[in-house]
Amino acid sequence: MFEEEINLIIEKNKNLIDKAVEIMKQVNDPKHSLSHMESVVKYTIEILRHEEKANKEVCIISAYWHDVGRSIQKKDHALLSANMLKEEMTNF
Repeated sequence: MFEEEINLIIEKNKNLIDKAVEIMKQVNDPKHSLSHMESVVKYTIEILRHEEKANKEVCIISAYWHDVGRSIQKKDHALLSANMLKEEMTNF
């Protein structure tokens, strides 16, 4: 049941996730690369197994997008990432 819920969230947000992956492929920082993003998503899903009250959709999308702003700048990239996600969500 948990895996089905996660898969539905990922499928529902495929466009946002694909966009985050596309952007992260451009990041030239081994500590904040595409593989880092994949690890963060994996660990987020593991944590969600034990957190019934958490908004799984918000957590998963945030995990994918948390470093996307690094494609533009390192300093204050978290805020930039959030703003980029907001813009993409508006587009979709």
